[in-house]
Order: sequence, then structure tokens, then C-alpha cells
Amino acid sequence: LPVDSGQNDERFSVFPIQEEDEPQQRVESGRRKKKKKTLITANVTNCKYELVRSSVEAVNIHVLKEDAVTLQAAYLFWYDSVVPMEKFQELKNYQRINHFPSMGEICRKDYLARNMAKWVECARPSEFNFVPRSWILPSEYNLLQIYAQDCRKKKRKSPTFIQKPSNGAMGNGIQLFRNPEKIQAAEQTIVQEYLDKPLLLDGYKIDLRLYCLVTHCDPLRAFLYKDGLVRLSTEKYVSPTEQNMDQVFMHLTNYSVNKQNEKFERHSDFDRGSKRSIKSLIAYLKNAGYDTSTLWRNICDLVVKTLIVASPHILHSYRMCRPGQSPHSDSVCFEILGFDIFLDRKLKPWLLEVNRAPSFGGDEKIDRDIKGGVIRDALRLVNIRASDKKRNLASQKAEAQRRLFRPSQSRLSTGNLSSSAQRIFIINRRKEELKEKLSWVRKEAAREDHENANLGGYTRIFPCIDRIQRERYTNLLSDAFQLFLQSRSAPFQKNIIDHYRPHNEDEILNMIEQCEAEEGIPLTKSKPLSSMPVLTPPPKSTSKRYSDESSSDSSDSSDDAEVMTSTPRFKLSPEAERAAYLRFNTKTVYFAGEIRKREVPPTPSSTPSIIAQSAPTTRDQNRCQTFQLSRASRCDTPASSRCVRSTIARPTSEEGSFLIHTRHNRRHYDARLDDDQAMALVMRGREDENTQRTLAALERTRIKYPGKNDDQADEILDHIIQNWKSHKPKIASYWLVKLDSVKRKKVIDIVRGNVQAIMTRIWRCAEVDQIRLMRLFNRVFNRMHSGRGQGLWNCFTTSRQTLNSWETIFSKSTDSVSEVELQCCRRIVRLSKDCLLIVYQFASDAKS
Repeated sequence: LPVDSGQNDERFSVFPIQEEDEPQQRVESGRRKKKKKTLITANVTNCKYELVRSSVEAVNIHVLKEDAVTLQAAYLFWYDSVVPMEKFQELKNYQRINHFPSMGEICRKDYLARNMAKWVECARPSEFNFVPRSWILPSEYNLLQIYAQDCRKKKRKSPTFIQKPSNGAMGNGIQLFRNPEKIQAAEQTIVQEYLDKPLLLDGYKIDLRLYCLVTHCDPLRAFLYKDGLVRLSTEKYVSPTEQNMDQVFMHLTNYSVNKQNEKFERHSDFDRGSKRSIKSLIAYLKNAGYDTSTLWRNICDLVVKTLIVASPHILHSYRMCRPGQSPHSDSVCFEILGFDIFLDRKLKPWLLEVNRAPSFGGDEKIDRDIKGGVIRDALRLVNIRASDKKRNLASQKAEAQRRLFRPSQSRLSTGNLSSSAQRIFIINRRKEELKEKLSWVRKEAAREDHENANLGGYTRIFPCIDRIQRERYTNLLSDAFQLFLQSRSAPFQKNIIDHYRPHNEDEILNMIEQCEAEEGIPLTKSKPLSSMPVLTPPPKSTSKRYSDESSSDSSDSSDDAEVMTSTPRFKLSPEAERAAYLRFNTKTVYFAGEIRKREVPPTPSSTPSIIAQSAPTTRDQNRCQTFQLSRASRCDTPASSRCVRSTIARPTSEEGSFLIHTRHNRRHYDARLDDDQAMALVMRGREDENTQRTLAALERTRIKYPGKNDDQADEILDHIIQNWKSHKPKIASYWLVKLDSVKRKKVIDIVRGNVQAIMTRIWRCAEVDQIRLMRLFNRVFNRMHSGRGQGLWNCFTTSRQTLNSWETIFSKSTDSVSEVELQCCRRIVRLSKDCLLIVYQFASDAKS
């Protein structure tokens, strides 16, 4: 009975408690429900395809309405058309957009033909024999006629030519010619030799639409969807003759053309009708005895080589739009490209064109299935996460602090250092490089794991798994940078091989361990003093020092000795490196965790002594002395140095003194706050001073005319301005028509290179692109080059609104631009205008 009554009492005592807690549990659960989950949002207002919207929603991305206030803060932007360069610059690191800058180098037919011609003429013609012979009109019209005459002289079969608009789409404006003399040298067209021996499917001519996803350009990562569309013509194919030249339903396979024919067949099965799947074609060819594995391998090779041609242009433009973004970081761009591939009777693939905005219309079931899978799997590979926003903001803040306290390269000269300091500096710099490499190797490994788990219908084609193939593509990529960027390729080529070479994480860890081992070996094995302990590894825990430091003076002195002997094993922090090589008002020198003083005759007031924690020091003294030592004793110093609370008073001399005062936590915290504020004011004043010096240097800068002095160059510029009406059409034709994108870029780079040299000299920093003022300059240079040179040409107009239109790039930004910075930018625009005029006049004089 006692046991039963106890159990009953326990039961009855439990139930009332549950009844009392139920309202509280409901409140807590209600509070949990109120916490909203962060949504991944998409801005598709510039997209007309419903299939894109439904596919985006299928991967749990919320599509914003057109009138939503948060449109510009969306995680994903989807454009059907070309994206302006300013949009790439405005994107936050957590945002994604479905286009890369400069992808038009392979997506415009004339640019593709020009770039491929460079490979054939200068590099490896056998590697790029998958593009039909092409001529860009009107500049290569004479070459076309010469080729046709040579064919007639050699009594070869007269070729058929096909003429297309350079930037056309959907089969508009395409014509076939047997006689090249009938071809008109119209502007912005391209003529290709017609491939008249196609692979036929049920007697119809076909071509393939394949989808390639590019997720990164720094370094390049590309995927090919394993399915696609086979598009058939709607008339039985016959070799081209004068009589059937106009039968577009026979010679063209474009869906937008053939759907207008009443013979166009729609079918629910993917292996029948006028539009079929590539998987059904592969099965058909395999049953017919063709080697489909070789065919698919050749198609992948064609796609990779085409991307290699575009890679130098894309990477250069991407870094211009996203200055300061480190390699291997998450790309803000991705792109789905539509490759149109022709198959001849020998099953050789030929590249017809590349579409940067392939149609995602869902007219038929085959479209919805294949194109929907292309979009959904692409978004999974891009890996947009809700936590990206917070993570990227934190990383930006950390990177800004790291750059702020990084010692300038010009002041880190090791010539004036002792051999021990030089050795420690070199070892630590090597360790930093290895740790950075280890970081991106781990990041690439995590990215690859995610890709392998979310490939869906894609297969990765670059970087490829096969070692020999990877080395082959890497060599082609290096040649591409040399061919297209020429003198500007050095900083890109330097890291290409290292980026694409597979790395072993264990090897990097071993090298880091070797550096740490070398750092721990003393340079000189001098006999230890009686009051100095033998070098030992630093203690792992610092709590014991905090507890023991106030016990006696002797314990404080032993701790100090231990710190002085053990801290050289620690890595130099950026602050310690800066303090090691920069001199301040206190003439303090901080070497690799050691505290050294110069020998001077002692004075009664400077006798070394150990000051206990209770030593009387005022709050003002602490602040003043802490500010003097802020560069050498901030929170980034080694942990063992920060643990010491005692203070060592050094002799006072003309070289200065180094005092470490013991203070209470509150006083130390208040002093550090004053340090940060004082340092911020000092650095802000220094930036303003350097900006003023930069403006003065830019005002003194002149554009030199080869072989003439400054006065003669000014006379040339004045003459052009005075006779502007006669020179204006010639300069416009020279700048906007005659010069291509690469040459226009070289003209602007004349000014950019000199500006970078000025910034390096004045700011005394090797990485000038990280400076805020240089980032503003880069935005101006990008605007000058935008619109195929139209940005700079607008600066020559007399209209006030158009003349200063480039200044709108700053009005759209959240960062305020000072008047001095704006004057610097205006001076750069003036120099760019003068540079164009000088280059134009020099070219005219050389021609005459």
C-alpha cells in the first residue's frame, strides 16, 4: 500500500504540472511559428518564358511580383536579353545572374568567326577545324571573291554559300547563293561555306540543339546536358542547285522557320515528329551501327574548345566588373548556352552558332520536359542558398579589415632586416600562401562534392577527370590568353596552370608543417642565461598565466622571460608585419613576437624594473601610451604576448621607449576603443591626403605624341578641337567602326596603365586595385569601354546631359563620392579623350 500510494501520488502530482505548462508550451510554439524562414527570391521581370518561372518555383525559389519593393535585393536575376555592364558591377556577392559579360565573343556570328580565324592562322588549326570557312562582310568581301575564283581555276566543284546576319536569330535574313558575285557586301553579315553533305534522318536534314551550363569563369567550370533537341527540316533534302536555293524548309532546320510549314509534324513521342530528343537519335544511331561514344566525345570536345576561345574575354571582363573578388570564390554569374551543331555524313560535328539566350518556350511536351530539366538542374548546380547573404556580408567585412591592416609591399623590403627577421618573414609569407591555397582547395573539393550530388541530367566537361585531356585543355587555355590578351595575359597565365592542376590536400598540409618546423628551429644556439628558460614549445593554455600573474613579482618576471623566448614560434600577424617594418613617433620596433631595445647608457630614471599589477598609472597615461603602441600591440599580436599582464619598463633614449603597462580590463577596453577611433581618423586623413596628391599628379599628366614634346602634342589637340566639325565623322568612324573591342580596350588601357603607376607610387601599395579610389577609376574605365566604345564617344558631345552621363554610375551607387574623387574621375575622362585624339592623329599621320 505505501508503494501504491506513492505511485498514485506521483501520478497525480505530474498531471497538474502538465496542465499548467500547456499554455506556456502553446505560447512558445506560437513564437516559433512567427519566425519566418528566409526565402530565396528571384527577379524574372525581364523574362518572357513561363517555363522559366515554373522551373524556378520548382526548386523552391520564390518568384517576386513585378511591383515588389525587394526586386533589386533578389537572390536570382533572369534576363532574356543582354545584361548591361553596370548590372554586373552592382550585384552583391550573394546574388546570381544568368549571363556572363563578354559572352558575345562566341555568341555573335561575326565575333565567333573572327576568333576562330585567329586560332586557325596563329595557333593550332588542327584543333579548331570544326567551324565552316567564314568571311565577315563587308571587310572580307574581297577575300570571299578571291576564294571563289580559286575554286573555279582549280576546277573544283563550285561551293554553295550561305549568308546570315551577324547578330540575327530564328532564321531571319538567311540566304543561299551559288554565285558569290550575287552576294551584296551588306554591313554586319557573315558568309559561310554551306555544308551540303548532312546526315539525314528519314530523308530530312537535321541539326542538334545542346545546352551547356557555365557556372564559373575564374576558374572555368562547364557542364553539358545529356539530352537536347533534334530539329528536322520539313522538306526532303536535295543537294543545293540554282532551282532550290529559295526552299528554306529544305535547307534550314530552325524551329521558328519550319513551324510555319503545314508539313510540320508534332508528336507526343520523343522519337517521332519534326522535333525529337537527342537520346532518341543516339539510340537510333547506335542501332544503325554508328560509334555513338566517339560522337559524344567529339561533341564535348567541340563545346570545351569553344568555351576556351571565349574564356580570356569573359575572365578579363568579369574581373573588371568584379574587382577585388578572389579566384575560386562563388561566381555571381552563370549562363545556359544553346549550341547548334551540324552532323555530316561521316558523323563529324560542326559548330554552326552559339546562342546566349536560347528559347525556353514550352510549345510541346518535349520542350517542357527537356528545357525544364535544363533549367531546374542548372539552378541546383548553381547552389543558391538563403545563408549566402549573411555569410558574404561577414566575409566582406573580414576581407576589408584584412586589407586595411595589411602592410604595404613597398615598405616590406627585407633589405634592412637582420637575417633572423628576414628568415621569419619569408617563412610566414610562404605559410600564408600555402594556407590560402589550402583554403581554396578545400572550397573546390566541397564545390565538387555538391556538383556530383546534384548533376541531374548534366555531365561535367571541364575541368575533366582524365589527366591527359585536362593537361591538353590547360595548354590550349594558356595559348588562348596569350593569343587574345597578348601583353595583358601575364597576370592571367601566371595562375592558369596552378588553378587547373589537381592538388593534394595532404601535400599542402605537409608543406605547412615543414614551414612551422623551420620556424621553430632557433637560428643561433647561444648559451641560455641563468634567468632565461631553455626554448620550449609555448603552453597550450593561457588560463594558468592569468591566475598566477598576480601572485608575486617573481612569477611575473618568469612569465615575461618565457614570452620573450617562446613567441618567435608564432606566425606574424598582419599588424605585427606592419609594425616590424614601419616606424612610428615612438621609434618602436617589433620583430616577430620579440621585444628588443637598443643599448644606451642607463639613467636613474630609466632603470629596468618589474611593475606589479597594482602599480599606479592614470587613465590618461594608459590612453596616451596605448595609442603610441597601437600598431605593435593590438589584438592581432601573438596570443602568448597578450596573456602577459605585467609591464616591462625599458630605458629611455632618443630611439624611444617600449612600455607595456598592466591595467584593469575596463581600462584596457576603453583604451582600445580610443585606439580604434584615433587610428580611423589618422587613416582617413592619410587617404584624403593621398587622394589630393593623386589629383595633383593626374593634373600634371599629359598624353605624349611619339617623337614630339608636350607643347607640340597640345598643339595637335588644339588643332583637332578647333576643327572639330571636319574631324568628328572621321574620329567616330575610326573609334566606333574601324577599331574592334580589343583595340578600343588597348587605347583605354594606355590611360589605365599610367593611372595605376601613379597610384602605386603615391599610395605605396602593390595591389592598387584594392584601393577605393582605384575601384572608382575602374568603374569609369568600364563605362568608357561600354557600348562598344559609345561610353567614351558620348563624352565628346556638346549636350551637357550626354557629356557627363558617365557620372550616373556614382549616383546609382550607395557609396558617396567626394568632390576630390569626382575631380580625379573627370581628369581621367579628359585624359581618355586626349588619348583617343592622339591615337587617331598618329594613325592618320602614319597612313599618310
